[in-house]
Amino acid sequence: MATKKFVNYADNSWLSIYKSDKEDYTETFPAGTYIWVMSDGTEKSGIWKCTASGSSGGTEAISYVNGQSVDGQFRCRITSNGSGRYFWDKVTWRHSEDGGKTWTEEADALLPSDGKRDAFSVCDPGVAKWGGWYYIAYTSTEEPNGYDNDLYIARGKTPTGPWEKWSGNGWGNDPQPVIDYEPVPGHEGVVFGAGEPCMVVKDDVVYLYYSYNDYLESENGQGTTTRVSIASATDENWPKNLEYKGVALDKSDIFAPDHTDVKYICRSRKFVAIHAERRNSDNSRIRIWESEDGITFTKGDLVQGELRKGVINAGMSGDARGQVRPGVQQFLCYAHSDAPREWGRWFTWFQPLDWVDVE
Repeated sequence: MATKKFVNYADNSWLSIYKSDKEDYTETFPAGTYIWVMSDGTEKSGIWKCTASGSSGGTEAISYVNGQSVDGQFRCRITSNGSGRYFWDKVTWRHSEDGGKTWTEEADALLPSDGKRDAFSVCDPGVAKWGGWYYIAYTSTEEPNGYDNDLYIARGKTPTGPWEKWSGNGWGNDPQPVIDYEPVPGHEGVVFGAGEPCMVVKDDVVYLYYSYNDYLESENGQGTTTRVSIASATDENWPKNLEYKGVALDKSDIFAPDHTDVKYICRSRKFVAIHAERRNSDNSRIRIWESEDGITFTKGDLVQGELRKGVINAGMSGDARGQVRPGVQQFLCYAHSDAPREWGRWFTWFQPLDWVDVE
């Protein structure tokens, strides 16, 4: 089908093989089952293989060394025609009508746009619904190692689309960042950037919260904050008219803080934010913050003890506008794992959460 000899390639580089001598993405291999073979290597050439249990489960690939089947999977990727970019994240959707006991089958919801600025990923979704539209705010990047992220927004009439992505001056198919992270000169590709959003709608105002982790000349090298911007929920092009309101949560003095989720509690008339700290460890816990206006938050108590270990990506349920109304069962939700931990291999935990008056 195709053969190529590679010489003088850089360490940790991706080596590409194409269908034709044109070596572009306009000619693709037909669908099917393939075997690819690497041979005649020198003593300094090699290829990465993931040895974790179940590493080939997603692709049903089988790996061999010297003709013998081995555990794990060699690290490879297949790209479509178009830009040639691969993507590492997508948003899928499931639904439960019995409090989370049973769920519908997983279905694709939002995908990256091939050849566009979000082609690498759509991840960390924050979802809200108003005015007949589902809105997904999400993280993506143009940096191939996953740093210097930006924040994007898409909208659709159903949870599985079709979706229109914010394109700078309106909704379309040319996604442009709503929050465009600008790296500190000389420190590109070293920090997270902007993303991990959530949205609350109150009194026809959209509160858009998002992580903004910038480079700092400090011991840990990264300033970890949650910022907030607002806009009118009655404005169809509200992403264009977002007004930056500043840092809502400064987490720079917290060890290994995670992204923040915010809800408006109707009974107490307060905005409540939570996030994991000491994330992804045996000593992980959840921090609570409160705010009267949704702009400035005050650090509050901790939730710890009766939690699973390795907490990461904590969030709270609410209604379609990110509000918690009296008498509706809510849930504390987070991913977790036990040691030894492998990034991205988590369980999801739903814990019933009751909001009560405290005198």
